[in-house]
Amino acid sequence: MLNFANNVFESIGIGIETVEISDILFEKWIAKSKNSTELQDIIDKNPLTLNRSISQIKNSRKVLNIAVRKGIKTVQEFLFDQSGPSDYHKETKITAQSDGTVRLLFLIPALYAAIYQNKTIFIDEIDNSIHPNLMFELLRFYANIKSNGQLIFTTHTTKLLNQQELIRPDEIWLIEKSKGNTRMHSLNDFKLHNTLNIENGYLDGRYGGVPVMDEIIPVV
Repeated sequence: MLNFANNVFESIGIGIETVEISDILFEKWIAKSKNSTELQDIIDKNPLTLNRSISQIKNSRKVLNIAVRKGIKTVQEFLFDQSGPSDYHKETKITAQSDGTVRLLFLIPALYAAIYQNKTIFIDEIDNSIHPNLMFELLRFYANIKSNGQLIFTTHTTKLLNQQELIRPDEIWLIEKSKGNTRMHSLNDFKLHNTLNIENGYLDGRYGGVPVMDEIIPVV
């Protein structure tokens, strides 16, 4: 899966060359850690065993994992090889990454399961924190790999509607809300010309599924 993750990052071109998982002896790691006393107190109160590990979470991100492997206590962390102009490279941790990059890292196991394990994966708001262009490239990466799995997701990224670029009209279902009720209908229910810009048509309200709002008036 790590090889697959690196393939994804390399293919979509966001400046990350590779992702690695470091595996350092606990004693060596904690000697240079700024919060070593706090972590040591947690471990003392929750002794590690072969089937038990301790993870540190910051801003909904798993920063590190402490576990016992082959009788040795180790610390695992994500390390990103960040590239830039003039052959610039810098090793960064997950705390330095954007929400979009972290979200992408969370999506990779789901894509892996759909592609290589032939599973049907459901993802709500797949585009959460991810730029529309990046989301488009990620799904094109998935679409170009032969698989018997299936990816079913909700999204607000209208760029994905563009016909003949990524998703067929019969694969797109729109959600219409009216008077407290929610209804789904297929984009394939409409007669679509091959040259039609579906994204613009959707935003104009031609196919439904667009929120209709009254003017928001500030309360004085």
